[in-house]
Amino acid sequence: MLTRQSGVRFPLGLLIIFNIFYFVHLAYYSYVWHDESFVLLHLSGYTPEQLINYLFDGQIKSTEQLWQFQGVNSVKGFPDTLASLYTSSNYDLPLYYSFLWFLARLSGNSYLVLRGFSVIIWLGILGSFYHLALTLFKNKNAALIATTLIFFSPRFTGYALGIWEYGLYVFCSILSSWLFLKAIDSSQPKKDWFFYSLSLIAGLYTHVFFIFVLVVHSLYFLLQLNSFNSLTKKYYSISLLASLWIYSIWLTRIFTGRFTIFGWSKGSLPLEVLWQRWVRMIARLFYNFSLANPTINPIIEYCLIILVIISFIYLGKKADKKVFTLIILLTIIPFFSLLAWDLIRGFRYTAVGRFYLPSFLGMLLAVTFLLSNGLQQHQGWAKILLILLLVFGLIAKIPYPPPATRYVGYGSNIPNAYTMINRSQKPLIISEHWLDTLPLIHTTDAKTKYLFVQSNPKVSIPSLKNQFTDIYLLNPSPSLRQYLDDRSIQLSPTENQAFWRID
Repeated sequence: MLTRQSGVRFPLGLLIIFNIFYFVHLAYYSYVWHDESFVLLHLSGYTPEQLINYLFDGQIKSTEQLWQFQGVNSVKGFPDTLASLYTSSNYDLPLYYSFLWFLARLSGNSYLVLRGFSVIIWLGILGSFYHLALTLFKNKNAALIATTLIFFSPRFTGYALGIWEYGLYVFCSILSSWLFLKAIDSSQPKKDWFFYSLSLIAGLYTHVFFIFVLVVHSLYFLLQLNSFNSLTKKYYSISLLASLWIYSIWLTRIFTGRFTIFGWSKGSLPLEVLWQRWVRMIARLFYNFSLANPTINPIIEYCLIILVIISFIYLGKKADKKVFTLIILLTIIPFFSLLAWDLIRGFRYTAVGRFYLPSFLGMLLAVTFLLSNGLQQHQGWAKILLILLLVFGLIAKIPYPPPATRYVGYGSNIPNAYTMINRSQKPLIISEHWLDTLPLIHTTDAKTKYLFVQSNPKVSIPSLKNQFTDIYLLNPSPSLRQYLDDRSIQLSPTENQAFWRID
């Protein structure tokens, strides 16, 4: 006979099993998109400049030749990976790449290894989020609800499987916050402050915007300063200064580099466009699928926004002041810091949710508090709402594993072209965009060749037509299209909107 408790555990167990199969299958998934491809480039030990010089030499490249730039290889070593990060980027930090490099060197560049590492981090996210919620709310049921929400959140499960550092960024944000709360109330301060310092160093060397988490902790500590004894103040100061001192090795590079952080982000977006993106990104905490009736999607999104707002209002009224302070700081500091940067410098960092993931963690914690209190008081609306959010999260996973022609991510119309390309007997892809093209080698057959050109290619197109059965152009620029048109070379659209075929 099922008890009330076992009746809850049974469906929860089935959902967990469902997600395990989901993760295992995606560990073998060969799709990568351009951000992941960029990670693999750094992992190979080559710099973007070296790759560009190699690609744009006017020679046709094979798939095998391009593979040396996608993962650990026998030519470059670990020092080359660090040098690639240090000399060509001031936002890709070395911790994630170090772990992944040694793992790939030991176990190979398989997708199971590369994505499996992210799954391991994901398990750490679940455990640390449970302990953070337990420390904040002093309630095991609230901690379980928090863990369940992040487990089903489309926002976070997406990063949990990517070949990039954002999963580790989330893990370090949660872990450091939990260790911070643990250390300030610890009976073994030396040990706990030491581990907190390590978590800060790990976070700072994982992502440049982890600095916002450190700011959150510092502001919280200052606001509660009178409640701490002199020993706690001493240990926190030592932890903070030691972490920043160790981070200064790379921090100087960030501010003295000749390149700018996320140079693509220059150019402001209209406020209306930014608002729509903010709404979608917050709604994606719980909801990430489209219904047949497109008018319903915005309604659901705004309902979820209202839920988050109500959760914070309830948190402010019912939660302990210290709990409310930490959660509200964790939510507003990362987002509003980047928003100020956007407004002052004309950037668009807030259009990219993965930069301020700690803000979304704060939102999940606020919703957790609302639901856990509602369930504790046996409120029917809380049960219905929790089930609805879990159903949303489950439905968002149903399209996974994606069908053969579907890829989820920015620029998704490019990687899924492999079915069309692989049908050709001798295909050639001509491209001006190396970063959009590189992911294709993960899905196209070895027979596929690549030619990287500028707007005025120094090759004879008619001679290429004699060598290849199909010649595809990837998102040709207006100048390249004009160049071809001036030479009476006709283009025809293909089944994939990113590609054109030379007739």
